[in-house]
Amino acid sequence: MKDEVLEIIFNYWAISTKKELAITIGIPLIISVLILLIDGSTVSTGIGEFINTILTIAALLVAFSVASITVLFTSSSKNIEEARNYYGDTEESKRYTARKSAVSFFQTILIKNFYAVIVQIFLIAVGIISKLALLACQKNQETQILDFVSYLFSFEVPNICYNLIVSFEVFLLIHSLLVLTSAIFDIYFLMWRSFEE
Repeated sequence: MKDEVLEIIFNYWAISTKKELAITIGIPLIISVLILLIDGSTVSTGIGEFINTILTIAALLVAFSVASITVLFTSSSKNIEEARNYYGDTEESKRYTARKSAVSFFQTILIKNFYAVIVQIFLIAVGIISKLALLACQKNQETQILDFVSYLFSFEVPNICYNLIVSFEVFLLIHSLLVLTSAIFDIYFLMWRSFEE
């Protein structure tokens, strides 16, 4: 399973243009860096609710992404059939996988959708781990006993850790949203485009 996931990730990076990568990486990176500049104590007060919200949004995005993949596979549209066989008009417009296999327009859309699902599932995993780590770092109010993590390290969690968690999760969320948006635009143009033009 690890090899399949890595293949999808590598294929997404291989089929993406420099402009697409600049947008899907650059925008989330800028926002994430800005989050790092926020006072950590401010972030720490609402991080639990924020992670809950991220988990909800990511779960909805996974459902939407899987639904769009299902629609693509089950549609009998003439344009989808043409997209399965359309590899680009010029050598510059053709896209290739990490293994240098030509990719059709239809496959490009699928790769983007599958990649978005992988990023969203990773975001959910990071969110759950973050939530568990934050719960482990909090003092148990009933017994006044510090938990395992605090006991091991015998110090409070630095505020920058909260910023790093939020920053990373925001990066993953915005990145997956932008990749999914790109795939949705491709689907839109797929439904209106004639590949014989």
